[in-house]
Amino acid sequence: MEFGIMVTIFIFSAQRLLRRISSSKIPKTSLISLFLWNYSYFSIGVNVNLVLGLFNYFFFNSRVRNYVKKTSGPKYTVEDVEKAVAAMKKGNKTYKQISEEYNIPITVIFNRLKGRQTAITCTKKGRLPALAINVENDIEKCLIAGAQMGQPCDKAELKELVREYVVINNISTPFTNNTPGDDWYYLFMKRHPSLSFKKPEQLQKLRKDARKPDIIYDFYDKLQQVYIDNNISDSAFVFNCDESGFQTDPSKLKAIGQKCIALSRISGGSGRESISVLACCAANGIYLPPFIIFKGKGVQARWTSDKSYPGTLYAVSNNGWMEETLFYNWLNTMFVDYINALRKERNMEQQKVVLLFDGHCSHSSLRIVQLAIQNNIILVRFPSHLTDRLQPLDKCVFGPLKTAWNRLLIQFGKDMIGKGAGRLTKGMFSEMLGKLWNNAMNPSNIISGFSTTGLFPFDKYKFPVNEFDPVDLEEYLKCKANEESNDPSVSTIEQPDIIQHNSLDMHAYEVNNNQCFEQSLTPAVAEDQISLEPSTSSDNISVSSKDIISIFSNQLIQYKTNNTISVTKDRVPRLRAAKYGEVLTTEDVLKRLEEATSKKNLIKYPGKRGRPKKAIDDVENIVVEQLVDDIDDAVYHSSEDDCNDNSLDLSIEEVIYNTPIWSQIKPGVFLLVDFIGGNRKKQNFKYVCLVKRVDEDDGDILVQGLKKYNEIGTDFYIVENDLSDITVEMILA
Repeated sequence: MEFGIMVTIFIFSAQRLLRRISSSKIPKTSLISLFLWNYSYFSIGVNVNLVLGLFNYFFFNSRVRNYVKKTSGPKYTVEDVEKAVAAMKKGNKTYKQISEEYNIPITVIFNRLKGRQTAITCTKKGRLPALAINVENDIEKCLIAGAQMGQPCDKAELKELVREYVVINNISTPFTNNTPGDDWYYLFMKRHPSLSFKKPEQLQKLRKDARKPDIIYDFYDKLQQVYIDNNISDSAFVFNCDESGFQTDPSKLKAIGQKCIALSRISGGSGRESISVLACCAANGIYLPPFIIFKGKGVQARWTSDKSYPGTLYAVSNNGWMEETLFYNWLNTMFVDYINALRKERNMEQQKVVLLFDGHCSHSSLRIVQLAIQNNIILVRFPSHLTDRLQPLDKCVFGPLKTAWNRLLIQFGKDMIGKGAGRLTKGMFSEMLGKLWNNAMNPSNIISGFSTTGLFPFDKYKFPVNEFDPVDLEEYLKCKANEESNDPSVSTIEQPDIIQHNSLDMHAYEVNNNQCFEQSLTPAVAEDQISLEPSTSSDNISVSSKDIISIFSNQLIQYKTNNTISVTKDRVPRLRAAKYGEVLTTEDVLKRLEEATSKKNLIKYPGKRGRPKKAIDDVENIVVEQLVDDIDDAVYHSSEDDCNDNSLDLSIEEVIYNTPIWSQIKPGVFLLVDFIGGNRKKQNFKYVCLVKRVDEDDGDILVQGLKKYNEIGTDFYIVENDLSDITVEMILA
């Protein structure tokens, strides 16, 4: 093949030389050099082009994707084409005259006039796409619909959708095996800029199911009624509180590094430690001091800092999370004191205050509700699994706050280079959190959080309507319309314009006894009123329609059918989740809490073998009785020879324990430690431990447990893997 190409080039160059020789006078001495120059010039060019062409054919099998047109687009517009076609239909002028008048090529006028494949509104150069424009628009709507339903398509699924459409409709395309390639995919995405290839976020099905109009609008209606009944019109008396974990190592911010080499950032901790902080803010942008919850048995002085935010509160819990006792103390001390001072400052002693929070179990109890009623506080709980959409702190405050916190952690790590392990101690955490509260707690973000969620100023339609299931939304509007028709006193329900266009027929997704997919189509998809109604059944799914929308809906149904597993199991009685929002400071809720508290006090928790469970105060007696039982068992099972040899010495000397002093706690010292265990984490167990490491900054002590070597507990041995972190409060002696 290459030899034939070279011969052709040689003949072509020889002919070119003969023409040049006959047309001009060239010395005979330069003919040979000129021939060789022309031959080498053409052969090198052809060889380079040949190599590049073969390389592109075998490795890419497509044309250049990043091709840039050498000429600009047409200078005429659609209106010019329409005028030229109208003038040509009159028959007064020729093609050439109209082409010169409107500056439009004759072929363009001729094709538009004869009704060729090119549309009259098309002013672009190049070939038409393999699929019609209306089909590509339907594909775009299907992709958006699938994304809104939580079932987005990737590149392979899109190609399979197009392949099935081409095969069913017997369309002639340049696709290999009727499957579009990457070039068609890239050009399709370029022709539809509203689409983008991105990584989807993980959305729990519980959160998707919770986004129902009856749940959300019920919460807004209750909140609006609270505002009306209590005459709340000042943003200073509407609050939101929530807890969030602040990590002790940076995790979110990106950095610059070398390509193809892993990038790491040195930190002093494991990257999995976090400290809970409760934040509270008002709708006018005012925020309260933070409430820090450490993990431990008691707050130590070294954990606090003089440079922390003024008024910061500290507390501890077993796991470092919020508990009912801690929330009650915060409500009784910080929040009640603040609102009383606010009322006194504004001379509004009887003004009621609204406090919104999530449905965590630590936020609702009998004494919390009683305390709120006594201080004219209205407690409002958000619906379950909707705080990411309804809570102002989650919506606009915690995001920028965590970003600023990561920057502080990065700067802290740089400042600690060469100064030790670089671990963020609890005292340093309090100091850095004070800087964060002073600099990053932006009042404008707080105000935006309340306004974007529609909590204050009140606007129930601030919730995005495109996140609703269209079927649920239609049923909700019908129910409201029926209520209004039955009750003339009810005012006409106001609907945003975006709902009036949302009239999709989504019955094509019904599978297995009207079990439909969770859908939520955007108004851009719904405004054309696409009807998704392929003739399908739950037993035999087949494609009877040839349009792209029917094929797409059948793919979703097939996916749902293949992934639906019917498992029959016995019903387990469980507490019903509180889906709807609720006002807790009411007589009904108070009565319900009182009944639950009284029933809880009457429950007797039986111990093993039907014996009543011993109180926590009698744990020391339990340990002593167990020690006596062990000694008795050892005496009973011992042989007579052992008794004669006096090998078992039952004499127990009195031991005097030393009071624990921090300066004396060093590696190698034995301690008597009080651990909490049992099924309900309420039993105390005392163990002898060996100190392995002492952290003087945080007050944490790493100890290694000891185990009995003999039956009576006079000899012990060290257990290698029995390591635990303790605090000073757990040391008995």
